[in-house]
Amino acid sequence: PHASGVHTVTFTIIRLSGNYCMIGVLNDHDKPAQPVPSMAMERLTRYPGSSSLTKGKSYYCHNGHIYHDGRTTAYGRGGAGSGSLVSVHLDMNCYKVWWSANGQKGDEWDLCRDDNMKYYIVANLYTAGDAIRLLPEMCSHST
Repeated sequence: PHASGVHTVTFTIIRLSGNYCMIGVLNDHDKPAQPVPSMAMERLTRYPGSSSLTKGKSYYCHNGHIYHDGRTTAYGRGGAGSGSLVSVHLDMNCYKVWWSANGQKGDEWDLCRDDNMKYYIVANLYTAGDAIRLLPEMCSHST
């Protein structure tokens, strides 16, 4: 989890057959400290940004939209297919997140400002057979 600093995590898309490859951020308030039957499934959403209960946001690889508050918004980067490089950039000093696809940087999005909140960089694949690879040599973390 990241509470400060600037972090970049890069993935390469190996194979996408479905439309649910999502790369983004979730915060530690998106999961309850203890499982609560009535809230657990609402709070532990399947996709970063899938409801107003989560402060997460994610980049939809198949169409390049941003998923947040249970809806998508065009991001202007286009989709990312097999062979593409997708990076998520998390700036906890300014509470911003943005994505780049094949080196093209998108607009910055505001994150919830809370000094007690930590964010996790996450990737989600839904369709069997889809594959991405984390590229540690292209990741960076600074304070």
